[in-house]
Amino acid sequence: MVGRYVEKILGKKGRYRFILVVLAVVVGLLSWVATADRQLVMKPADKAQHLFGDAQALLQVPMHTGVGKKDTIRSALDRPDEGVRAISTTADIYLDASKERYRTMLEGDWPQIGEQFGYNLTAGRWPSKPGEIVASGDSGLSIGESVTAMDHNIKLRVVGLADERFSPKANTLLAFPGTWNTIDPAAAQTHSAMINTTLFSTGITGKDALEEYVLRHVDKKTKEQLDSLEGVSLGESYLARSAVEGRPHQGFAENFSFILGVFALLMPSAVVLFLWTWSRKALAPVKSQLYTLGVNSTPLWKATVRKSFIGVILSAGIASMLGVGVAWLMAPALADLAGIQGPGPQVAWKWLGLIFTGIAVCYIAGALWTYPYPKNRAAVEGARKQRGSSFIGSGIALWMTGLVSVIVIGGTVLVGLRTGPDVFDVWAPIPVIAFSLFLALLVVRTISAKVPLKPRVFARRLAARHRVTTAIAIFLLTASSGMLIFSGTFSKSFNTAANKDVLDVIRSDQVGVEQSNDLGQKTTQKKVIELAHDLGIAEPVRLLTGSGSLDWVEGMEGAFGVSAVDGAEELERLIGRTLDAKERAVLQSGGMLVRHPGFLQGSEALLLTEVFPDGRTLPATVSDFGEILELEAGAIILTETLEKYKSPLGATRWVFTELSEPQKKALIEKAVEQRVPRELLLIPRMQEQEMPEIVYYSLATALIGSCLIVVMVSRANAKSLEAIRSTFWTLGLPDSWHRWVLRWSMSIIVVRAFVLGVIAGLGPAALVAATQSSALIFTIDWVTIVFAAAALIIGTVAGLLIVGLSRNRGGAHS
Repeated sequence: MVGRYVEKILGKKGRYRFILVVLAVVVGLLSWVATADRQLVMKPADKAQHLFGDAQALLQVPMHTGVGKKDTIRSALDRPDEGVRAISTTADIYLDASKERYRTMLEGDWPQIGEQFGYNLTAGRWPSKPGEIVASGDSGLSIGESVTAMDHNIKLRVVGLADERFSPKANTLLAFPGTWNTIDPAAAQTHSAMINTTLFSTGITGKDALEEYVLRHVDKKTKEQLDSLEGVSLGESYLARSAVEGRPHQGFAENFSFILGVFALLMPSAVVLFLWTWSRKALAPVKSQLYTLGVNSTPLWKATVRKSFIGVILSAGIASMLGVGVAWLMAPALADLAGIQGPGPQVAWKWLGLIFTGIAVCYIAGALWTYPYPKNRAAVEGARKQRGSSFIGSGIALWMTGLVSVIVIGGTVLVGLRTGPDVFDVWAPIPVIAFSLFLALLVVRTISAKVPLKPRVFARRLAARHRVTTAIAIFLLTASSGMLIFSGTFSKSFNTAANKDVLDVIRSDQVGVEQSNDLGQKTTQKKVIELAHDLGIAEPVRLLTGSGSLDWVEGMEGAFGVSAVDGAEELERLIGRTLDAKERAVLQSGGMLVRHPGFLQGSEALLLTEVFPDGRTLPATVSDFGEILELEAGAIILTETLEKYKSPLGATRWVFTELSEPQKKALIEKAVEQRVPRELLLIPRMQEQEMPEIVYYSLATALIGSCLIVVMVSRANAKSLEAIRSTFWTLGLPDSWHRWVLRWSMSIIVVRAFVLGVIAGLGPAALVAATQSSALIFTIDWVTIVFAAAALIIGTVAGLLIVGLSRNRGGAHS
């Protein structure tokens, strides 16, 4: 009887059904993400077959044979009678018809080993002599086609086509052994491609045994080269098949297991908590009537628990099955997107268990929270309505979470100091979430509860009245936006530090050409000048590096070398600014421009060269000739000054300046076409910032979470406003007044959540960067901050529209 009564009350409430739909959407999406993630990674057994073929162990020989030189290592080690096959690999091959596309070329006995590595011959035949290849994947090649590669230094003939079942999109050239040795030796002057050999063994599986096998079969010269390698051991790249097959099948999400776990716990748990909060309010009048009549309300509580349990289990269970099922249906498309052989239907039991654990814990907590007290029920119920709000707004809760935040952040930083910055890839949410909770309680406690005079002030009063709901909403939005900002800023800080190490001595609008390098490659001034004339651009600036050095200054970091240019105008083009009168006068008078005042002795500096080992004092002044040029030059001098003192001029570099992106691209292509070695080209190579996967997880969570939270909080506030809507009308307020109150109430939450999210994201990121200064340079990622703001705005607008449409339908129906 009571159960049917509860079902009648809750079943007629659109909000009850809506919360269950929201729960289903959240659980369904999380289940789909967790399951689909597994479809993007090969099973360990497939990966082992792809890497090893039928072998039980592999060993990569740490020796590389340069282009134009004969490779003898593969032929010496390939001995099928001893159960060892050898494959030579290079990833530096490009066809002349598509120079921008590098391809992998493998040399091996493909008729014998091709199928075990997943290659299935679909047309033609396997190669039978050097220079013949089989093309796999989307190569754009056809049988019988003859192509040239490496600037016409090698000729290849396509004799077959193949599919690779483990990685169908891989573009690989399967060549007959000895193809590498057909490359013109002259290619060594313009290319630095390398090839190396990997052993695949079925008979010899131990690391030491494979090392002994290599040393026994290679020639004396190769053995001496292996013994002379510094910092690299022969068995360093040894890998056993069991080490790959024994790994559990894990998706990309495992790299961010803690972060995804936080989302899997928080999102469904928050929805269940909202369900209990609303059910308690919906049944409060009935409980009050039962108390007035002297009837025990425990059966009502039991019926509510039973009804909610059925609703939660059905919505979450069906949604989870749908999420997994849709991921299974999409498995072929996902595998094709990843370019792999799909692993087949997978169930992410770990993540599904975590989702339902969070739901179960929150459900039980909600049931205990709403359990009726046996004595003084009316007084207790009245007090309990304020208990949650009072605790949330109390100083005890604030300082408790503040203390926890300090402990958590401090502990995480200490762990990072011991293990390095990589720990923050996994444990980043701990300080962010702790800080978010503290900030949410801090802001909720400061919300004013003054008597309302305007919609905005009334909205603050509404937020202050519902502190628990407001705190939960602000915390969830702060945590999601904070993790988005933290992950973006952490990634950018890491890339900034990496860029500082890999930055070329060339500006972003310049391209440089070295005259020669340590590999013996070289070019001429005539060829470089012809490039400028052919493209119609200004002739390059000649920069002479290593022309001397400055006197050592203790404690000073940076370059001490001296570089030379032909004139002041050339230096201005090089550094991208105009020299002042003093700088120009010092240069033209035979002096130097130095990067730091520590080099000066009054108005002079000491120049050290091979001709003047004790140094020669020259006029000097401090000048800013750019952060990039300062990486290798402590001073700049004119070439004629060096020639005057008969000093060595150093290495030559030509620098093309003030280039647009199309001009840089055309210059590089023309240089390669004119056989200028690629290794002599200096191109700005700042590392691109790769958006970490957690940014996408956080962005999706912030967007979906803000929409759901806005919908639930707006409906709760709208319900509260319904009771006094007639009062607004009696006071002569316009009909839109309550809508503005609703909008302002959500604005209070969203704006505060965004501000706190920025603080919660940047604060720990700055602290981590300060404690990991050798690996991180704190750099704010403004893009992810914009993403966070956009996600919150879009989610808020969508949520308010959903609430408005649902209320309009409800009004029309009534």
